[in-house]
Amino acid sequence: MKNHKKIVFLDIDGVIQPPANQFRFACDMDTLQKCMAREHNAPLYMDIHKYDLAAAYCDWDEEAVENLRTLVEQTNAKIVISSDWRSFNDTEKMKLLFKIYDMDEYIIDVTAEGLKYCFRDGECAEYLFRHPDVTQFVIIDDRYSRDFKARYPDNFVHTDQMFEKEDLQKALSILNRAPSDKKLNKFKKQLEKIRKNNPKFKRFEISLENYSLMRHHLQIGRADTLDVIFDGIAENTHLTDLCVTQLSHDFRESDFKKTVSVLDEKLGQVLAKNASIKTLKIPNGFSNIKNILEGLTHRKTPLEYLDLESNHLDDKGMKDLANYIESIDSPLKLNLVGALYQVSYDLYMALKKNLNVKPRMRTSQLPVSEPPKHFDMVKERYF
Repeated sequence: MKNHKKIVFLDIDGVIQPPANQFRFACDMDTLQKCMAREHNAPLYMDIHKYDLAAAYCDWDEEAVENLRTLVEQTNAKIVISSDWRSFNDTEKMKLLFKIYDMDEYIIDVTAEGLKYCFRDGECAEYLFRHPDVTQFVIIDDRYSRDFKARYPDNFVHTDQMFEKEDLQKALSILNRAPSDKKLNKFKKQLEKIRKNNPKFKRFEISLENYSLMRHHLQIGRADTLDVIFDGIAENTHLTDLCVTQLSHDFRESDFKKTVSVLDEKLGQVLAKNASIKTLKIPNGFSNIKNILEGLTHRKTPLEYLDLESNHLDDKGMKDLANYIESIDSPLKLNLVGALYQVSYDLYMALKKNLNVKPRMRTSQLPVSEPPKHFDMVKERYF
């Protein structure tokens, strides 16, 4: 396959096929399929599911398709299908569907499915990792905005129902801007300060975006990228605040509620050796943090603040957290807002008995109606 420098990762439903368009059901799908195969002398049309073919023919919005055409023509970009449509249609079939609109030449590939460690944003990341020649890209999708904005905030266009003019302008500005390593270089400089134990550098955030930029830059595996990023933190004596945001998103197993232990293990090892970190934030994605808690238990100095907001600790995770709390003999603020659905009995008793720990949570997370006085209760949010 030829190298293409600009890529459009394209969703279909909610982008070029508005949800309200249901005209295909009034179409004679069998006749349409035969006509398309005969008109284009392409028997493969008969292998495309007739509902997909009828949807492409009848329900794809012409304005949205024309906006897409403008995008690829003005930027000389190619299209990689990231939509669920790739589940039933390989690249050649997708080409035939776009041939209906004379756009088949722009379709070059589909993203890989079934990656056990991530969702659609991770599949786009894997494609970019395998195609380092891509210098600029845009992701167009009506869903997964939180995931895409966390990993690629500067390359995402979130559509509402369809790909409209304002979406086109945003996508054009993304593909037409010069490639930049500004964020990567900033993160690399921060890593260098960590390694050199710079006394002025006390707060460090490792985000999914920075991690993804670094892995793509280094062209190495996930675990190896963690080693590069974590290198120096263990021996650092000035770092006081560490935030690891959404990295678990890239180490997820096929079961949504579980994460691969490699991130938990490596972070636990770092924390066991480091003696300066007082604030640890690991929001989003963990079901169990056993190794992290073991690392904190064996530290020379105690942690003062642990933020577990927006995780989803399971029963095992809550049991391990309860054991950790029982071992604490110094003040600790613990944020559990959104970290679990409801506190288990063991965890509640550990929190109730240890007055050194001041937990922060919502009333709905408690198994009792009246919380102990040292609990920091947050008002419920009503939508």
